[in-house]
Amino acid sequence: MSTRELKRVIPRKYGVVAAFVIFMMAVGTAFAVHDDGIFQLDGNAFANDPGNPARTGDDWDEIDDGPTDPNNDDGATVSAFIVDPLDQVNDQIYTGGSTKDDLDTTGWRHTAGSVPDKDNIEHAFAAMYNNCDDGEDANSDPDQCLFFGLDRFARNGDAQVGFWFFKNDMTPNANGTFGSPHAVGDILVLSNFTNGGVVGTIKVYKWVGSGGDTNGTLQLLAAEGECATTVGNPLLHDSCGESNTTGKPSPWFYDAKSGPDNTFPQGSFYEGGINLSSLGLAGTCISSFIAETRSSQSVDAVLKDYAFGKFSVCDANIQIGSDGANRVGDTHTVTGHVNQVIGGVSQNAPAGTTITFSIVSGPGTLTPSSCTTIGTTGSCSVSLDSNDPGTTVVSASSTLSVAGTSFTVTTDGQGLNTGNLTKIWVNARISIDPDDVNRVGDFHTFQVTLEKNTGSGWVALDDEAVTVTLTGDADNVTDNCANGTGDAGDTPAEAAGICNVKFNSDTPGTVVGSASSAVTISTAEGNVSFTVSTGDANSPTGSATKRFVDARISIDPDAVNRVGDSHTFTVTVEANTGSGWAAVDVDAVTVNLAGDADNVVNTCTNGTGDVGDSEATGVCTVTFDSDTPGTVTGSASATVALTTDQGNINVAVSTTDANSPTGNAIKRFVDARISIDPDDTNSILEFHTFTVLVEVNTGSGWVAYDDDAVTVGLTGDADNVTDNCANGTGDAGDTPTETTGRCTVSFNSNTVGDVVGSASATVSITTTQGSINVPVSTGDANSPTGGATKSFVAGSVRWLKKDGDGNLLGGATFEVCRTHRLDSSNGTYTAEPVEPFCFTVLDNAAPDADNTAGELQVNNLILGKYTVKETIPPAGYHIGDNPGAGPFAFPDMTIANRDVTLATVFVNIKAFRIIVLTCDDITHELVVSSVDLNIGSDPAAVDSMNLLDLDAWNTAYNQDVTQAQLCGGNDQGTNPSLGGAASFGNLPDGTYDIRTVVPKAS
Repeated sequence: MSTRELKRVIPRKYGVVAAFVIFMMAVGTAFAVHDDGIFQLDGNAFANDPGNPARTGDDWDEIDDGPTDPNNDDGATVSAFIVDPLDQVNDQIYTGGSTKDDLDTTGWRHTAGSVPDKDNIEHAFAAMYNNCDDGEDANSDPDQCLFFGLDRFARNGDAQVGFWFFKNDMTPNANGTFGSPHAVGDILVLSNFTNGGVVGTIKVYKWVGSGGDTNGTLQLLAAEGECATTVGNPLLHDSCGESNTTGKPSPWFYDAKSGPDNTFPQGSFYEGGINLSSLGLAGTCISSFIAETRSSQSVDAVLKDYAFGKFSVCDANIQIGSDGANRVGDTHTVTGHVNQVIGGVSQNAPAGTTITFSIVSGPGTLTPSSCTTIGTTGSCSVSLDSNDPGTTVVSASSTLSVAGTSFTVTTDGQGLNTGNLTKIWVNARISIDPDDVNRVGDFHTFQVTLEKNTGSGWVALDDEAVTVTLTGDADNVTDNCANGTGDAGDTPAEAAGICNVKFNSDTPGTVVGSASSAVTISTAEGNVSFTVSTGDANSPTGSATKRFVDARISIDPDAVNRVGDSHTFTVTVEANTGSGWAAVDVDAVTVNLAGDADNVVNTCTNGTGDVGDSEATGVCTVTFDSDTPGTVTGSASATVALTTDQGNINVAVSTTDANSPTGNAIKRFVDARISIDPDDTNSILEFHTFTVLVEVNTGSGWVAYDDDAVTVGLTGDADNVTDNCANGTGDAGDTPTETTGRCTVSFNSNTVGDVVGSASATVSITTTQGSINVPVSTGDANSPTGGATKSFVAGSVRWLKKDGDGNLLGGATFEVCRTHRLDSSNGTYTAEPVEPFCFTVLDNAAPDADNTAGELQVNNLILGKYTVKETIPPAGYHIGDNPGAGPFAFPDMTIANRDVTLATVFVNIKAFRIIVLTCDDITHELVVSSVDLNIGSDPAAVDSMNLLDLDAWNTAYNQDVTQAQLCGGNDQGTNPSLGGAASFGNLPDGTYDIRTVVPKAS
């Protein structure tokens, strides 16, 4: 829906004071709303069409905001003209079951849509006059009258129209609701069209919310009909309405559904009025109105189309000061102004009205954030400040009571409210750099940078001219800043916002550069001009200082040391600012060590003369060592920062400079070392030899070196020691002969365990840098071997003895013999010189180390080859039973496999056995039978076995006999003792019962 904004107009017929007084006066008795010469209620919209009977006064073609009244020549106090969209897509219409006149607006809803043609509003209009009166009432004071009207797209059929005049702002919201709830005193005028355009009745209601005579929420104030039509004898109406009874021209563009455009068909145009004074409604604070169509005459009928407009009988509006641009730091005064509208008359808000300001976006601070209007000005001010560039948007709002109604206004750009204030904060700055120090004669360049910031960060700013001033002895000056920044023709080419000044000096001292420029920054809110200088607080650099000086650095001494020993280079820094050479402290000295420098402690990194480092002025040290023989060359450099009354300067110095008193310094590292080896594992009593080697390295690699004496220590049970190292290395008289740098120590041990050998000496080394004594030990980190370890080990032999049933059997005596010894150096075996070394072992008696009967083990044996044989069996057993008495050889002992076990198991069979023969005494053949043997008197010890046949016998006893031999036949031969089919062996001593069951003879 498109609406036209209402204008607040003071009637021409009354001054401001008069209008205000009339509006607020008590209302006398009044009887008419027409024929008073103020406004024409005559069924047409033109003032020059007086109607029939003729009427005088304003008409709708003259009201403010009307399209035919650009000169605002009506006498209305407040007026409005609304164009409502006619299309059936964008037209805002009522919707929802709670959108009814007798219900609060909190439940009303609207949407875009369509309504029947007869309910479709094209235009709505309203005007209020504070001077209406027909002169017929007893009170001659002017009355307050309210006139209203609308036109419709079509006139077919009955239609109902209504006009709401709200105290509160009822602006439709975007979410389909309306702006405020009803206020008590809201005015509703309803009129019904009958018979295609004849006005039936017009009713005036006041919203009471509760207790009303109409559906509880509305109070009926008047119910009348058409305006009087008899000239000279008017009917005295408090309210009346009129529509066009014939086609009438339209002062504005009117789209007719039928008939020509710009002509109201009969009944399409409606107007009416009410005398607020006579109805007791004078002074009602109206702020907005809605024209509406409805589906029936009932106040609870569903509403159709509506047209909304502001109607500021009472209202308020707010304005905020002008937009602009400032440099940051410059205070901007923000002024707010509030107007109140009473009876359609606009005037300044009363003193003490609070205006609240808020920063909607952007930087800055409001001080304070609110103020109260001063006197009758309606205005007050606060301060806006910002130290940051950017765009600040400030809003203003106020809440005030106008004729008893509260209004909250804000700078939203609606109606007479201004939009928010926009302030753009800008800044500019200039810099000149770098500060620097150089040796006299060197050229230097000051670079000037000019920048601006409008809120999006600092960017380059080109300017026509920059003034650079050089104070001091500046020679050969080339100034590219005089023609401004960013000049493409300059050499070298300058980027945007940049210019350069180049110069040198032949005198130690300072040259101070400063820069300034007048800048203008253009913004959407205006231009800001001001001057920037390197003396400004926001200059990134301030003035730049160039000092011309000289400086030098030294490092010493040269020396020689053993690797791993700490050495110190001392660095001295001096400067000459024109008064001669003097030690000077610097923040940092860079010392480079060429070569293998380790464990560097560099007190120069934090400069010279540091109290914490106990350094004298201009002095620092670098302490280091090296684990590599050779030279470490030290060089030093620094940037000398000199602080003078004129500023700070920096100069680079190095020990490679021609003016360095020392040049670079050289440290030579040498080393010596001693080794002893080899580590090895040997059998006890086997002789071994440790070889000791002494070496030196002066930077060309390790070489053997003879020394006067070497001390060798042996830790552990070392026996039969021969020490050839006590008289030094490489002695020709030693046996065996020793080569350069070498000596030997031989020994053995009869004890299992380690013998650890260590060696030490003092080595004297002479180099071109001097001589040095270096103590060495195999405990040193650089010893190739460290201590040497000889491990003496022993072996063991293990074997088993069992009886014929596979059970362990104790009590036997054995002989163990060593036939060979192991040479651990090459893994070969050497036979015992004369005969094997033998010793006797009785089960469970020393040297048997296994206490389990039948398990035998002998420990602590010299590594070699061993055999074992059984010499005495246990009582009651044979010694020659399978596998026999031996000797049997153990597996060969080695360093890796020192504990060996005999795979062969010794077996003894009991010497007692019972053999039972069951024979046929005639045929001398074995007879199959069953034999039970009762061992002692224990019934549980009865063994039962079946008589073996001949083949089973021969298999069991490894025999080859015949039945005749077993049973005493003629072919018994030479083995009369053989026999037996049932055999019970490994029997202990005792008495046995034998029972034989012989089957019946065949």
